[in-house]
Amino acid sequence: MRKRRSPAFPIPDRRIVLAVAIALQSCASPVSPPFRARPPTAGNTKDVSPPVASLPSAPTTSAPSTPPTSAAPVAIEAKSATTPPEGAVAIQAFVGLDDIQVGATSRKELESKLGAPVAVRQHGSYSTSLVFASGIEATFCQNDPEKLVHWISFRDPFKGYVASDTPDPIILGTTTVREARKRLGQCDWTTSDGAPTWSCNYYNSDHVRQLSLHVTRDKTVPQFPLDEALHLDRPIVRIEVAIASNCP
Repeated sequence: MRKRRSPAFPIPDRRIVLAVAIALQSCASPVSPPFRARPPTAGNTKDVSPPVASLPSAPTTSAPSTPPTSAAPVAIEAKSATTPPEGAVAIQAFVGLDDIQVGATSRKELESKLGAPVAVRQHGSYSTSLVFASGIEATFCQNDPEKLVHWISFRDPFKGYVASDTPDPIILGTTTVREARKRLGQCDWTTSDGAPTWSCNYYNSDHVRQLSLHVTRDKTVPQFPLDEALHLDRPIVRIEVAIASNCP
């Protein structure tokens, strides 16, 4: 039988090893909690991060906990595209306004209602137009002894609309010719050479023009022939009511 060789070094008692380990642990520095970096101590840490000023500010999406008190909240009332603006006046097709009517209101009566015109335009010996600050323009035939309004037009800053057989009126500055056709029926386009607008016109049973809806002409294309696709969806900028297409 072979004899066990004794180890070169004596094996320390386990109780002694445990006691030494406990003593060493008690002398060690306490460990900082995980995920918490201790602030650097002066002289033993080199800061290699860029200056704070060079870093962009982090975006924030959080709202303030309390609303600002410098201004009271403003209530906004939503209006549909078919609702006339506040204070808008009804324009009666083939008539005009309640108190200014084609074929009935005289020049004297008109000026007494609207005041002095801001411009007077003479069209030779044919007709005279009076332009008012309200956006109303009225035309009289020179050969009419009574000087009654022959046709009248409305444009910005006038606020007006034409009622239709549908719940949706034709609103000056908002409604397009395409929309007006759905409410009043088909209309015919006309213009004059160099005019700034195209007008879509409605006629009475005698084919006399009595209502015209004007849109700004697209000057990026030749005036003639009409490119209807470019004008159907433009807002109506002028509404004209007449008792006849021309002076007698």
